Amino acid sequence: MEAYARAPDPLTKTDDMASNWQSWKEDFIIFMKVTGYINKPNEIRANLLKNRIGKIGIDAIQKISFDKPQDKEDMDILIAKLEEFFNPPKNEVVERFQFFTRDKKQNETMDEYINILKEKAKTCNFNDMTDSIIRDKIILITQDKILRKKFFEANNLNLQKLVAIYNDYNINTEKMKQVTKETTESKESTKESTSFIQKLPNNTNNKRKCWRCNLQHPQGKCPAWGSKCTKCNDVNHFTHCCQGKPKPKPNDNKVNNLLDPMEQVNMLMKETVSKNNNKGNNQSNSEAKNMDPMNKMVFTLKEFMN
Repeated sequence: MEAYARAPDPLTKTDDMASNWQSWKEDFIIFMKVTGYINKPNEIRANLLKNRIGKIGIDAIQKISFDKPQDKEDMDILIAKLEEFFNPPKNEVVERFQFFTRDKKQNETMDEYINILKEKAKTCNFNDMTDSIIRDKIILITQDKILRKKFFEANNLNLQKLVAIYNDYNINTEKMKQVTKETTESKESTKESTSFIQKLPNNTNNKRKCWRCNLQHPQGKCPAWGSKCTKCNDVNHFTHCCQGKPKPKPNDNKVNNLLDPMEQVNMLMKETVSKNNNKGNNQSNSEAKNMDPMNKMVFTLKEFMN
């Protein structure tokens, strides 16, 4: 029978040494019973315990105070002392205080939080009321008024139903946040696009007519560009669109027209006669009539120049 017995592994250090010790102790007792060592003398049994418990257990034994030196050679006394060392008696008031003051952390899921509370409740002596007390604690720490109201309105609310309500509420809340976010982003995108379009120069379709040609056209594509206005003699606009004042025509009397010499003389004489009539110079007219043609021309030119 001894050949088929599996000896327990040495005790290891963990965060929960109480549970770890309890598990190791149970394995060791089974091993002792299977092998028949449980009926051996105390000294042999104590040495088997020391041999199998490993360094963690030996360090604990060295820290423990014994009433008598020979107590270290008694397996039953060793187990009782190790029980007190790894799993000391709990103060119920302190344990419950730690339970009720343990709030849910931001990065914890509800399932993780409930498991932590259940573990702490083991030392609080809640017994059969553990789940209902955990339910009440979760309701107490719930800050969301809508979620709390859902808890209150639920019929026969137990811990399992509370978790289901909590998860459904969180899922719906996240969906609403996502929809609101997408709607806001869509509105902002539309607003930015509209603002951008309004700021763009309207180079392709200018709704105002061009003053140079009285037509609509893209910027820099005026058909009147380069044309000459016959009204003001300026360039780059059509005559019917001219906004300037007409320039005075040159005096035909002062332009050397290519006329026949006699026609020029007759024209000059007519102008001179008209001019002299306005001045009342009858004598000059009489003298001009008695002159030969060449003298007439000279006389007329002098009068014109005056």
